Amino acid sequence: MDKILEGKVGLITGAGSGFGREIAITFAREGANLVLNDIDLESLEETRDIILKSHDCEIFLYQIDISDADKVKEMSKEVFKKFDNVFVLVNNAGINGGLYKSLVCPIENYDRVMDVNLKGPWLLVKNLFRKMRLQKFAPVTGKII
Repeated sequence: MDKILEGKVGLITGAGSGFGREIAITFAREGANLVLNDIDLESLEETRDIILKSHDCEIFLYQIDISDADKVKEMSKEVFKKFDNVFVLVNNAGINGGLYKSLVCPIENYDRVMDVNLKGPWLLVKNLFRKMRLQKFAPVTGKII
C-alpha cells in the first residue's frame, strides 16, 4: 500500500504533546519526514523517540517560541537547507493563557495568547509560503493547516 506522504515533509508546531504529537505519529506512519517544533525540548525529544520506535523517518527538532519573528525566520531557512520541501505545515501550537473572564484578563496574558496563537502561525506562513507555492507536487503544491 502506498504511503500518501512518502518523500514529503511535514512541519508541525506544538509537536511535543497532545494533538501535535499524534499528528506527527500519523504523518510518520504515512511516510513523511518531520520537522517538529515546540517550546519544550524534552517533550519534543519524547515525541521523536516514540516515533522512531516504530517508523523509519528523518526527524528534525526545532525548539523555538513561534511568536519570535527572528527565530521563525531562522527555522524556516534551516528547514529548507535540510529538506527540499515542506508539503504540510500544521499550525498546532497554542496556549490558553489562563482562564479569565475577558474583561478581567491581564493585558500581559492577552498579549501572550495573541502572540502564540495568531502571530506565530502568521509568521510561519509568511516565512514558508513562497517556497511551498513553488513546489511541484501534483495536484497541489502543499497544505497549510
